[in-house]
Amino acid sequence: MEEIENEVKDVQYVKKIPPAGWKFLPTDEEIIFEYLRKRILNEKLPCEDVIEEVHLYELDIPDLAKRYESSQQDGRWYFFTDRTRKYRGGNRPARSTPSGFWKLTGLKSEIEHNGKKIGVKNTLNFYWGLQQGENSRTQWMMREYSIKEFQIPKEPAGLEVMNPGLCF
Repeated sequence: MEEIENEVKDVQYVKKIPPAGWKFLPTDEEIIFEYLRKRILNEKLPCEDVIEEVHLYELDIPDLAKRYESSQQDGRWYFFTDRTRKYRGGNRPARSTPSGFWKLTGLKSEIEHNGKKIGVKNTLNFYWGLQQGENSRTQWMMREYSIKEFQIPKEPAGLEVMNPGLCF
């Protein structure tokens, strides 16, 4: 793998870049089983350095795109991000950024494996503006994967995991 050096806020880091022609296009089931579940369990991921750990809601779209430009794959980024709640003790996730917010669009899609529900996929669109009615929808879209109340089989035993997320 090729290495690229980047500077972000006076911090230097080295990022490994996959070889030319290599594509990362996992299915929904692979995202849940091979990446999100393993991240939750702190297990080794199949491809290290492919999915970045990012505090997604602390950044606006231009900052996110600029900072992680080298991580883009076919117009997509893959990030792990921890989700927080909008209200203490509530169930509603906080999806605001410094200058906008991610809004849920459409229905939740349940992801199944061998007939069992193993996760949820949400589609969100980004809106500029923080006031109700004073915002504008952008062309930026995100798919958010999470494991909530569904039981994830861990070959061969079962395991229940709460509330992590994978976004792209």
